[in-house]
Amino acid sequence: MTDARPAGGMAAPPGGVPETGDIAAALGDAPGADGATAPLVAALTRERWEHVNRELIAKLLTELAYEDVLAPSFAELPDGRRAFELALGSRLTLRYEGHRRPLGDWRVEPASLRARLDGADVALPDAADVVGIGAPAVGADPSTAAGLVQEIAMTALADVLGAARGRPAVELLDLDPLQLECEMRGHPWIVASKGRLGFGASDLLAYAPEAAAPVRLGWLAASPALAEARCVDGLDHATVVRE
Repeated sequence: MTDARPAGGMAAPPGGVPETGDIAAALGDAPGADGATAPLVAALTRERWEHVNRELIAKLLTELAYEDVLAPSFAELPDGRRAFELALGSRLTLRYEGHRRPLGDWRVEPASLRARLDGADVALPDAADVVGIGAPAVGADPSTAAGLVQEIAMTALADVLGAARGRPAVELLDLDPLQLECEMRGHPWIVASKGRLGFGASDLLAYAPEAAAPVRLGWLAASPALAEARCVDGLDHATVVRE
């Protein structure tokens, strides 16, 4: 697409990857800003964005085909894999290969994804653009399609941050459970697993698990005469407050 827009609505050059200046301006890190979103700007490299985008589109196609929302045509390959072709309306066609997994679904191989837009080969569009074109093509109403575009764009942005900060698997074995939560990649079947409606870039860095930022909780006191406390057996309210 020649006007692909990654998370945050940033104008992008052909290929769907925004220039650094566009990213900085869109995330509020333009010259003179407080730099609060600088870690996110630093994470948004071309290589990382393209990797995350391919993985997200592959997940989208895999799961929606498994749920029979999408029905791509296919041809069998000699090695047991399949070559797929999916037309999304009259404008966008995606071609890719996939292999069958133990539970019977066909995993789209991210590196194999190719796109044609209006009859011409193009760089792979952003996942949000694929949804923007594809959702109406499968019968989604405009409000549903618009909401999904937003959630997919936010998921892609969060995935970029996770990819930038993720640790090698060997380092995860001895992590504290709370630290391990920060390394989770999201639900394996829910495509827009980090949609977080209402979140901005600063919210992502402050509160999202993959940001691993400390959060100071605020406490609100209420008179026992106005509130009712319920606890599990062996863990009373006084113990919770004290410990």
